[in-house]
Amino acid sequence: MIRFSLALVALSAATQVVADPYADYHDLSYTSYMLRQTAWSPDQYVGDLKDLVEFGDALAHVVEFRSPRNKALSFDLAAAVRTNADGDTELESFVGAIEAGGVFFRLESSSAEGYINPKDRDTQFNGQYVIGERKFDAQYTQLNIGTELEGNMGARWGLGYIEVVQPAQINIYTARSDGGYTDQPSYPDALVDPEYTTRLLGLWFDVDNLQAAMHDQSGFALSLSQSGGWRYGPGLTMDITFGLMSGESSANLEQVVRDNYGLNLKYEEPVGIGWSVSYKLEYIVAYRLPSSNIGVSLGVEGRALQQFFTSEDLTGASNSVDSNYEAVGQFGIGDNTVLHYGPFVRMAWEI
Repeated sequence: MIRFSLALVALSAATQVVADPYADYHDLSYTSYMLRQTAWSPDQYVGDLKDLVEFGDALAHVVEFRSPRNKALSFDLAAAVRTNADGDTELESFVGAIEAGGVFFRLESSSAEGYINPKDRDTQFNGQYVIGERKFDAQYTQLNIGTELEGNMGARWGLGYIEVVQPAQINIYTARSDGGYTDQPSYPDALVDPEYTTRLLGLWFDVDNLQAAMHDQSGFALSLSQSGGWRYGPGLTMDITFGLMSGESSANLEQVVRDNYGLNLKYEEPVGIGWSVSYKLEYIVAYRLPSSNIGVSLGVEGRALQQFFTSEDLTGASNSVDSNYEAVGQFGIGDNTVLHYGPFVRMAWEI
């Protein structure tokens, strides 16, 4: 009887070992390195700003560390260092996060120096009027509070707040925008604010498919094949915030138009619905070991910042040009959409 009981215990232990030969992922630390293009580029704009905004060409080296999740308090740290074409290096972004009691807090900050450098264009009287200095500091800040999706270490959800300072275009309409009046210059088609602020508050979802693949987890839009310890297949890593989006100019636009063109401007800052998406469309190769994991992914990564509609789109424009001495300003959604993309390669390991 005693021998039979001991045999059952041994069989049970052997079954557990076969069923789960890998270490608990909560006990492993995660480190990664990624090479990508800089997050700030004039090519990210889809409207006229593409021909006005200039950032230096650069590559970014991104290093990230995530501590094991088996403690009461865990943390994540990441930094991107930008290397310009002339060899100069500078910090492009920093990410810090802590997780305590199942609640996750995250802060991301990024910045870059840029210039308004029009190509073959008189910015004072023809087409675009640039407000203030042509040199500007672009900034990106993201705050998140949320929790891990149960059973998926690479995925979190919660609330997100994003604030972006970068160039934006405000379209200007007058009674005769293209011709002007006798002895007066023609009026601009748009104002360009180099440091316009966009704010987004809404629901947040974040998933890292490379880490999910290293744990045999489902991830998001992740399709993996297995061969021994190898895991490979396509996936979509993303960080998305969707919600209420608003904007604010860095200058008093009414005063700018009055001082430069003698017109009374009617303008309301845009409020509506929008989203911000950071993504990696990638192909993943990972290898699992009993006490560690390694992985590589490569593909296209980028960022999108877009407002879908404003309150004016739903209720109709409240402002109109009623005389020759008035102008109407309107935030151009399409002109201010940001769509950045470029190649990347990422390597990660867990121990």
